[in-house]
Amino acid sequence: MDEVKDIKTKCLKNPEQYLWKKTKNIQEVKNIFYYIKKLEYADKPDYAYIKQQLINIYENQVPPFNPNIYRANSPQSSMNSVQMN
Repeated sequence: MDEVKDIKTKCLKNPEQYLWKKTKNIQEVKNIFYYIKKLEYADKPDYAYIKQQLINIYENQVPPFNPNIYRANSPQSSMNSVQMN
């Protein structure tokens, strides 16, 4: 149990090194992380803010997001590609 706690503490103290390998240059990811990190237990999250950050990530992607790339190997996609006679 202490090992997991130590890993989490290490990651939370330096998220740019341990958590954001592929997203380190996306400011909105940092915005969301630090916003959530500063919330107290009883605080109500501003979901509109988080949603807007996610929308900004989606809209600013280079190259644009292509959901078909991620669906190519899923069981659902193979079912969708079956043609009915």
